[in-house]
Amino acid sequence: MTTMEITPLNLSRKKDDFVVCKQRYFLEKGKQSIICFVEGKYDSDYYYDKFRNQLGEDFVIIPCQRKKNVLKAYDCFYENDHQRVKMGFFVDRDFDPQVGNPNIFETDRYAIENYYCSEQVLERILRYAFKVDDEDTINSAKVYFHEQFLQFHSIVEEFNAFYSLIKQKEKTNNACYNVCLDTRFPENLADVEINKFDKRYNLQILLEKYSLDKSLISQKELDGEVTRLNTVSPFYAFRGKYEIEFMYKILFKLVNDANSKKVTDCIIKQKVSANLNNKSFMSDYSQYADIATGLKEYLQILAS
Repeated sequence: MTTMEITPLNLSRKKDDFVVCKQRYFLEKGKQSIICFVEGKYDSDYYYDKFRNQLGEDFVIIPCQRKKNVLKAYDCFYENDHQRVKMGFFVDRDFDPQVGNPNIFETDRYAIENYYCSEQVLERILRYAFKVDDEDTINSAKVYFHEQFLQFHSIVEEFNAFYSLIKQKEKTNNACYNVCLDTRFPENLADVEINKFDKRYNLQILLEKYSLDKSLISQKELDGEVTRLNTVSPFYAFRGKYEIEFMYKILFKLVNDANSKKVTDCIIKQKVSANLNNKSFMSDYSQYADIATGLKEYLQILAS
């Protein structure tokens, strides 16, 4: 298996990222490998072991830099080549309309990152990565996990609802509102640290921040979308990059307290040898992540 990563070194000033994706495809399609198009290099961190378990060793991952390029790859390559080249396409649900194509795998949660953020993932990490076997400790960690995430979600829920409505209105109004998000939750809008939460935004502040018309979204619409997303579950429906960032903070706090001589009320009462690195967290802990609904079945069909 090889990963064909798109990097700035691959790109010329005259070539967009899809051109590079296309070049990689034509290089690989005659080699009889199963070609898997994913959104980005971090998606490969999650998918790699799942692909290997179902597809064996003979597959190639082509990161396409963004969701629209995976969909474009499907439009360009599938119809003409799928009878002689096995290919799979993997995209995040995001706040977009469902793709609704059985030939394209779409996550049932907001994004790949959300599969790292559940009570079940926490327990797997505690038991098998941190080697914690005391049931009281595990239960205490679960309580702590839910307490912290409850506060976190109360801070970020309106922002998630706002962004979801923006995506809906872009489609409805055939417009682009240029609400571009970073990996981290905007620091000027809130503090979202362990045991330190402070919300400093409301709907009007968000509309002003992104230079949007004040009438674009009403408070009633925002409240309704908050309710809808919470009904689905914040762990499933909220933006994954913010969720996994906070999950990492919880794990780091648990480990740091356990290994500190200064902390007397730590939850984990033993030293923990753990490799916690924010940049490599998705690859280091992919084996503990939840399995996306329908992924196994999609891969089995792809392999057949």
